[in-house]
Amino acid sequence: NQPTAMGHGHLYTCLVVAAAVNIVAGQGDELQAEIDRLIARIQTASESPTELWKCRNTAGWGRNAEQGSVIDPSLRLLSEKFKNRDNSCPMKKGHFAFSGKDPYCQKTSDNRIKVPGDAMHMCSTIGFFMEQGVLPRTRDAIAELGLGLIDGGAAFGGETMVGHEMGFKVLAFEGRPAEARTIQKWCGHLPGVTIINAVLTNVSTPTKSQLFNAADSSSVLPGAVTTGAEKQKVDRIVAAGGEAVMTVDAMSIDYATKHHNMKNVAFLKLDVQGHEFESLMGSLSTLLVQKPILYFEYTPKFRSAGPELALCLPLYAGYDCITRGNMVTCVHPQGPRYS
Repeated sequence: NQPTAMGHGHLYTCLVVAAAVNIVAGQGDELQAEIDRLIARIQTASESPTELWKCRNTAGWGRNAEQGSVIDPSLRLLSEKFKNRDNSCPMKKGHFAFSGKDPYCQKTSDNRIKVPGDAMHMCSTIGFFMEQGVLPRTRDAIAELGLGLIDGGAAFGGETMVGHEMGFKVLAFEGRPAEARTIQKWCGHLPGVTIINAVLTNVSTPTKSQLFNAADSSSVLPGAVTTGAEKQKVDRIVAAGGEAVMTVDAMSIDYATKHHNMKNVAFLKLDVQGHEFESLMGSLSTLLVQKPILYFEYTPKFRSAGPELALCLPLYAGYDCITRGNMVTCVHPQGPRYS
């Protein structure tokens, strides 16, 4: 089935803010022109169910319409790795311990670090790109180059810990204050790790946002917590006397990387319960200039219209993408490569 186009009012506001974010950042005329062209294409796609369908099909099958039918070779191999159910993590054997319960980021009695399954999958993905030279081939090389990893929707801190252990500087974002304090306690003392208590969105300067409280499934989008397991989490929180809606800090990736002096973003992970499009819109300068690997959740049920725009954006920015389950991985053919 082809998707419906997105409502114009919300998207228009989002696109205007995207332009403002980059103008405020003081980017050059050439970059701003590229941003403007990208925004115009996304606006056009939002009004075309056919174009949205093409984005979904392209990302799903690993073909970039902008590059003909040629996919980045590393992504083709990654697709084969996933087909073979190879989720091996490159850290030394036994470095991480899979745990279905928190506290994560804590060492076990046999000196392993507990992380959730999602973090193990990210470790496997990063490890693959290390093997292929899309990332430096060793932890020490990643650390020496000062490469950065953005963890959008840090939740329990598993991906933050994995990023740190693999040599990255980590900028982690978690909107829920209590969870952000917990991650700060577990991971905030680690060198090169910065925990920011804020949701990611598309704004020129930090502001406030509503966050619909569904524990680890919380979202800026109200529609993401009204059904299924997410709704059950909300009901449990309310029954226990908790807040169904919180007011939290919000900022963009472009703003955060500039103000935290993260100039070498190599890997951008987003798991923000349907708000990935706005988070990516707030990172246009980072995407177009630094061309990091993108690794983000794609769950259409969280959005009432236009979820495919989260796929259109990286494709129009020149990325090749593949989808596995509800995770999308994108690589820019002109991004950095390492011998």
